[in-house]
Amino acid sequence: MRNIMASLFGLLGIGLGLGVPIYWWITYSGIYRWLAEVQLGWFDGYYAMLTGVLSLAVGCVVFIPPLLWLAARVEPPDAAPAPETPPERSVELVTPEEADARAVRTRSTGCLVVLLIVIIPVVGIGIWQLFDANRLGEKRVVELAQLEAEVAGGSDLPSRWVEFAARPAWLETAGVKEKNKTTRYVPVRSLPERDAVIALELPKDPPAGRRRWTGTLSVGAPGVIVSAFARAGRVRDPVWVLAVDNTPEKTRRIGWSMLKVGGGLLGIGLIVIGVLRRRWRRAGK
Repeated sequence: MRNIMASLFGLLGIGLGLGVPIYWWITYSGIYRWLAEVQLGWFDGYYAMLTGVLSLAVGCVVFIPPLLWLAARVEPPDAAPAPETPPERSVELVTPEEADARAVRTRSTGCLVVLLIVIIPVVGIGIWQLFDANRLGEKRVVELAQLEAEVAGGSDLPSRWVEFAARPAWLETAGVKEKNKTTRYVPVRSLPERDAVIALELPKDPPAGRRRWTGTLSVGAPGVIVSAFARAGRVRDPVWVLAVDNTPEKTRRIGWSMLKVGGGLLGIGLIVIGVLRRRWRRAGK
């Protein structure tokens, strides 16, 4: 029982150490948000990957050592011997082979849980991408003013794969820096005096003078972009983001790629667990 409790504490530490920073990353909260805001104050952008890695490091330091310490205290190495069992109570006798088999199962279960912690988010993202691709609809050419009225009114869009003409407000650009790549978010509005409800997501600089934009719409920008727009004003929250030049087919390909990655990781992980089980059995002989 104590071995099981120790394993659970260890797995809980790993799960929290990895899961909480990933939650911060996805929701733009906690340590991730604090690190991003510091960078924004320094140079009007932040490095998403570096911020994520630092958040993971903080999570591992905060959660894993304390729970591993608790796991070690579940069964202290110098614990006093247990009192003799009264004669009337039955005692479970475990052979060395059975004890070794139990240890192998415990270690294998731990490895499998860690593997699933990594795989489940990957597969979940893949499934969501495939589901979302099927909801984007057919391509629709629409006037920006009509699209603004649709998204501002909260109505269900006939299709989120759209094309419209607009002049971006380049002076209100907010960006996310990652290594040498900067993804820009630029508000667009049909009339200069209106608050923007739509922003373009540009992973690269568009051709000079481009006025027609096509892509897929989704509600909500990354948290750091929302914060930047809030400081500048004139952009409503939540803002709808047009992933420029994205199509349902591209989204579908991303979903299948994520599922393939998840399947590959599962296969490799199961092979590794099988090899480790053999080694553990040999070591116990």
